[in-house]
Amino acid sequence: MNSPSQHKLTPELLADRLDGLLSELGAQYEALHKVLDEHRLSMLSGEPTALAKAVECERQVMERLSGVDRHRRELTASAAAAIDQIGALRGKPVTLTHLVDATPGHRRADLASRAQRVRDMAENAAQRSQALRAATADVLSHIEGVMRQIGHRMSHTATYGPRGVVEAGKAVVSALDART
Repeated sequence: MNSPSQHKLTPELLADRLDGLLSELGAQYEALHKVLDEHRLSMLSGEPTALAKAVECERQVMERLSGVDRHRRELTASAAAAIDQIGALRGKPVTLTHLVDATPGHRRADLASRAQRVRDMAENAAQRSQALRAATADVLSHIEGVMRQIGHRMSHTATYGPRGVVEAGKAVVSALDART
């Protein structure tokens, strides 16, 4: 039977687990950057099928990132319970930097550099994603305007107003001769 001390998270074990976590995060953010590029190109091409595929791929990557973040939270909880330096932060958010600071000195520089790279990738992905959302909203607004114009032009009775919705207007007179 394993003793509780064998399960205790040590600074060296924390470094090992953090190394794996940073590798996972880096891989997923690289995948997200690739998908965001595909999303942007599909919007520029105006190809609905390509856009749908890119959006689905983006959803899948975000789902995987969510799973990796769950691992990060588990690692943070383990570190808070086992390492006094992390446990002292109770009530405050524990960042990757806090975790890196609790690792052995000989591994700290590499882990800190990789954590900063992941942070930069995450910030860049958030900015690009925000720009894509804004561009998508602009395209949808444009399409909505075009559809309203088409509806207005095709309405021979002028039933549709400039906003593309049914508006009260002049009466339309029509008759049907049902005698024949």
